[in-house]
Amino acid sequence: MGNSADIFEIPDNENTIVVLTKYQWQHILERREYDFSKYLPNIKDVIQNPDIKGRKESHPDIKVYVQKNKKNRNSLSSYLVVYVDSNNMIRTALFKRKLERIIQ
Repeated sequence: MGNSADIFEIPDNENTIVVLTKYQWQHILERREYDFSKYLPNIKDVIQNPDIKGRKESHPDIKVYVQKNKKNRNSLSSYLVVYVDSNNMIRTALFKRKLERIIQ
């Protein structure tokens, strides 16, 4: 691991290294109304094995990695979505019900 301020550095499905810093992980955890900490392995899996990968419609410099919620297919939150900036740093991660206007 390159930096002690990082939670992880992993290659995505195209071998680009994606980083989650401790600072951004804390940001993600503070903004969720539920215990998101148990989803860290899922975030890694989305980066390495996305069902869909594209760009954020409103910010084309932001990459979007999407994976169907495998644990609970009947959940109202059907997709785990991870946003990665142009420096390959994870900006945020969250569950979404629909993918409309997320990806171009």
